[in-house]
Amino acid sequence: MKKKYFLLAAMLFTGICLSAQNTEPTAIPDNNGLTTASFSKWSVGATVGVDINVPIVGVAYMTDVEYGPRLGFGYGLNVAYRPFKWLAIRSGLNLLDKDYAFTHTISLGENQATLVNLTSCKYLDLPVMADFSVGKKVRWHLLFGGYIGYWLSGSRMGNTIPLMIVNDPGLVTEDYPFNSVRDNRFDAGLIYGPAMSIACSRVVDINIELLFFHGLTDVQKNYMMQLNPHYNTTTLLQAGVTFNL
Repeated sequence: MKKKYFLLAAMLFTGICLSAQNTEPTAIPDNNGLTTASFSKWSVGATVGVDINVPIVGVAYMTDVEYGPRLGFGYGLNVAYRPFKWLAIRSGLNLLDKDYAFTHTISLGENQATLVNLTSCKYLDLPVMADFSVGKKVRWHLLFGGYIGYWLSGSRMGNTIPLMIVNDPGLVTEDYPFNSVRDNRFDAGLIYGPAMSIACSRVVDINIELLFFHGLTDVQKNYMMQLNPHYNTTTLLQAGVTFNL
């Protein structure tokens, strides 16, 4: 079913691009005699921001296990083609931290230990979005599309339990390498959110965006029985600059 959604999205994107090839945008001057940057045909930009990743994991009956969110950073490069003054097709690359915390409380007799593992995963995401916008010098945007992500690297910092002393866990930091049996290298899903752009000149826009990455693929492979699915949901708040060509 998920593959059908992605195929449908790809078909819609292709249709929009084909229909846009024969349409030339019209540059409309504002009250100050400046052509608003939003009506330029092509633009490129760069962004930086902070993100929070909330893992969606079914823990079923395991009441001693909990997954929690973590903060990270995001960086991006993007390119947009605007066939109409109210619609642009945008793509690019985003380097995102999709981190999470894993807490496991272990009881052994009268002793109890709480293990906290902080897992960090860096992804390179490729989004494709439709950008709907209104306004002149200040434009309001609604972005919607899909993305596919590639897991670049991972690390883990947390507690380990010594063999004899349960109530005095140790702290270790280690790499979290990709395991082809356990891990999915690719992460894909929906991306959407509001944005605002301010035209500073004919060439430069300043942008503020709030994007939601809703993962639809399990980051784990089905390598064991009764495995709980694990999905990434990431919220990214970023600011950037766009140059209109």
